[in-house]
Amino acid sequence: MTAVLDSVTSPALNEGWIRAVLFDHAIDDWVDLGPDPIRRRHVGQIYADHIGAAYAAWKWLSDRAGTDVDSPPAAQAVPDALALEMGVTDWTELMVALLTAGRAQGLLFAELAAGDTVPIEDGAARRAFDRVGRDYAGHAALAFLELRRGTFVDRARAESALQRMVPATAALVGGTGVDSRWSGRLEPLLAALGWDLTNL
Repeated sequence: MTAVLDSVTSPALNEGWIRAVLFDHAIDDWVDLGPDPIRRRHVGQIYADHIGAAYAAWKWLSDRAGTDVDSPPAAQAVPDALALEMGVTDWTELMVALLTAGRAQGLLFAELAAGDTVPIEDGAARRAFDRVGRDYAGHAALAFLELRRGTFVDRARAESALQRMVPATAALVGGTGVDSRWSGRLEPLLAALGWDLTNL
């Protein structure tokens, strides 16, 4: 199915990621990552929004192809940034993933919702992805606040995670048309946190 997609929609609708999240339970362990009650509530919402995003993506692809949404896509490679995001093991790594890969996904879904890359007369892309893009932007904002507060994040672990996530996410958005917006928004956020994007 992804053969018909262009360079913007392919990362947003990667079928390997859809299968992993929606059918293979790849992020189910996220629900245990909240270090206190309010953050357990946050991570429950983050988890639910990611499941919702994967479902929206798969339903949209299935509707376009006339296939059954209940049948999983074939197993295939997942982009490194999304694989790293799915594999986070603690609150610190999750916050870094949401600030980097999550922010990138939000921009990609927003592009789909705007209809600039996949024009659909009936507005299906907007209905499917507008909320998803806004949800992901909200997660990235939460991640920035958590990293700035520092109460429940480990700075050394965050920096180590950034050194993995930043280049992987840059590769994810490379050539999509959102790459400059992603780096342009991330750079001042990292600077405010005391990190230099160019050195990660």
